[in-house]
Amino acid sequence: KGSKKGKSIYCREHNNRDEEYVKTQNHIKQNGTGAIIIDGEFYDRKDLSIKLKFEECDYIIIKDESLEDAYTKNFSEAIEKYNKKQKRKDRRINGVKGYMKSILKNPQSRLVYESIAQIGNKQIQLPDQKKGLAILMEFLSEWGKRNPNLYIVGAYYHRDEEGAPHLHIDYIPISRNRYARFDALKNEGKTPLGDNGKPKIRVNGLDVENSLTEALDQMGYRNYLMDPEEIEAKFGFCINEKKYSDPSRQKAYDDFLASRKVKNGNPIKTRLVTRQMQWENDERIKLNEICQKYGVTIVNPKDHEREHMDTPAFKLWKETENAKQITKEAKDKLASAEAIKESLNEEKQTIDLQKELIDIELESLEKNKRDLGADYFKFEIKESEVKLLEEKLQKEKEA
Repeated sequence: KGSKKGKSIYCREHNNRDEEYVKTQNHIKQNGTGAIIIDGEFYDRKDLSIKLKFEECDYIIIKDESLEDAYTKNFSEAIEKYNKKQKRKDRRINGVKGYMKSILKNPQSRLVYESIAQIGNKQIQLPDQKKGLAILMEFLSEWGKRNPNLYIVGAYYHRDEEGAPHLHIDYIPISRNRYARFDALKNEGKTPLGDNGKPKIRVNGLDVENSLTEALDQMGYRNYLMDPEEIEAKFGFCINEKKYSDPSRQKAYDDFLASRKVKNGNPIKTRLVTRQMQWENDERIKLNEICQKYGVTIVNPKDHEREHMDTPAFKLWKETENAKQITKEAKDKLASAEAIKESLNEEKQTIDLQKELIDIELESLEKNKRDLGADYFKFEIKESEVKLLEEKLQKEKEA
């Protein structure tokens, strides 16, 4: 998975559990205990003097490097060399930040990519989560050996969300020695080809550059064609027939397929197996091998739910599964709505009771008010009588 400004999958604030960010995420445990690992021991990320047990750790930060620091470390020298060769100032790259901005502007590029390694799911999880962490840590420790062109900027273990504990691995794909590799191929009499199949006449850009395609290529992965059913069986991807909005392009594609025949006269259907598909499959195989080493057998539920299907059958099965999921979500929403309705009814009953109590209190206050009014009226009568007596006594004294 990649990240793109405005459409980011990579989120450092999510991964390193930034406090302000987590406040807005209901699916994450609030005020969880974060840890870092020092010499195989867990320590509180906020106070390194506090040693923690694994069971006390809600999440573990294994590596957390800023993108700017990572880009400076990996690309600053190449940027400097590139700029020295440029006679025109407008072709120079404005440092690491300028290079990062140029990547963001390119719709085909990503500043950083993310993979998530997980054992189990929401329903099925390892009873021994500490063993699960050991498996994921071994998977991570061998990453550099398996993937020398994928530089890790962040690694985070989360067990404070719904579902199985998982490991986020954020990395930058790096293509190295691009000029020397290009020259070597030319000297061998081989014409370097681009992804569009056309010959390259030069290498543009930096000698060390962010490029997932070239990084995987340097790790030995090449795109190739394969029958869609074989792709589904090997990689688990259902490759649909290509559909183009342009009728002329669709006809050209259909004619191309029709023109490709095997010996028995049946048309050959081929789809591209990309470098990334192959790499992801190898990573899954490696994680599976480590699990077996720890005595954990990985079973893919989908492998037991259905036998291998041809494309139309798969589409029907997929639509059925989607319909089931939609039905389940609808039932969950209905149950949630019923719960909310019941809660609202209870609140209404409480409000009605409070209203009755307020009405009784108001009635009592009105009665007190009336009683006070009557008492005041009596007081006024008495006061008048007192004045009359005083006047009478005064007259008698004067007489």
